[in-house]
Formats: sequence, structure tokens, C-alpha cells
Amino acid sequence: MADTKRDYYEILGVSKNATDDELKKAYRQVAKKYHPDMNPGDADAEAKFKEASEAYKILSDPDTRARYDQFGHAAFDPNGGAGGQNVTFPNYDDEKKAKEGLELDLWTVKSQDAAKEDLPVKAYNNTDVLKPY
Repeated sequence: MADTKRDYYEILGVSKNATDDELKKAYRQVAKKYHPDMNPGDADAEAKFKEASEAYKILSDPDTRARYDQFGHAAFDPNGGAGGQNVTFPNYDDEKKAKEGLELDLWTVKSQDAAKEDLPVKAYNNTDVLKPY
């Protein structure tokens, strides 16, 4: 079973509307407390230090912070997450229909060709029309 990630704001002990200075101060306190040099041989402290470093890396950048606020950890999940599903078309006819905006009997679709051409396909549900946007 995969480990569930803790909320980055919780890790640093700040609120979701914390300023950049508050984030920096909180990170420095947590990093100092759990730094491997201050806790030699303590694997738990090392893990908490790495967790705090990851949290600060995400929250200190305005763009990644906005993505995290909107999508949570899924924004940075390489296996789908907020970036969309990697479901492919079963055959060329379905892909052609999607590009033409015709109905498909698929729940969610992402065209391989559209991805190669940077033309994402908007997918709704099996009764809606799929259209490139």
C-alpha cells in the first residue's frame, strides 16, 4: 500500500494563506529541528527533513503553490493526477471521431496523436461530444 502524503501546509505548521516570509521562517524551524546533522542516525528525522524540504520547494514557488492549492498532491503525480488520464483510443475511427467532435462511447479519452501535436482533446462523459480545444 502506498504511503499517503501529508498536507504541505500541515508539515510546515502554517495556514494556507501564509505569506512567503511565514513559509520561510516555518521551513527553517522545521529543517533545523530535523536536519540530519542535528539528528545523526535518526531515519525518522531524516524523513521529516526531506518532507519539509519538499513542502517548502512546492509552496515557496507561486506557480507550484497555486497548482498544489487547486489539485493537491495530484498536481505533481506523474501517473495521471490533475494532468489528465492516459487512456488511449481503441482504434483509429474513434480518434477520428473525437477530432471531428463526434460522440464516442468512451468515458475519458486522450488522443495519442493529439498529445504529439499538442492538441489536447476535451473529454466529458459517454453522452457528450468530444472536441479539441
